Amino acid sequence: YLAEPARQQLGQIRILPPKSLPTLRGKVLDRNERIVARDEPYFYLQINYELTRLRDPRFWEARLQQQTAAGQDRPSAEAKLAKDWAKDIARLKKAMDFCVYTAGMPEEELHQTIESVNDRIWELARFISWRRNHSDAPTSRYEQEKDQIPLRQIAEVDLSEMHKAYSVLELYDRPTLMAAQVELSHLEGVRIQSESRRT
Repeated sequence: YLAEPARQQLGQIRILPPKSLPTLRGKVLDRNERIVARDEPYFYLQINYELTRLRDPRFWEARLQQQTAAGQDRPSAEAKLAKDWAKDIARLKKAMDFCVYTAGMPEEELHQTIESVNDRIWELARFISWRRNHSDAPTSRYEQEKDQIPLRQIAEVDLSEMHKAYSVLELYDRPTLMAAQVELSHLEGVRIQSESRRT
């Protein structure tokens, strides 16, 4: 009687989509068997936008606008948001602290990298929000009207890009890579991604 549940579990395993793992293609040799090119592995620390957005004041203001529109006063809304997002904020801080204090990334560079990710996704969400309400309007109108779109309206947009991780740091040597694996591999929304590069 235990065979049926086991069969069901096996069936579930078989229907899971395959996971693509980056591989190295190897070396290119000349006729004298000297290496003329090779694939080298490079590793990057990536943080999901669901965490990086916590560094974006627009994200917080949009959430506050949503809460106050629902009748909550601003101080109560701020306290509730801080409580609801505390674990995510702690995860982001841990990843950022690693970049600065363990990997030696300049703090200003890290902030600019995260800000760049946030700006790109926010601008995409803002455009989609505008386009939903102006499906026939020429795109030139967007530039004139984009600053008038309410933040909470932009925050209602859900895009696949908002659920992806983005590179913030190259793990340039083995000790840094090993430290990242030990310190960050358990953090949801933070991952180490490898890619091959031909040299």
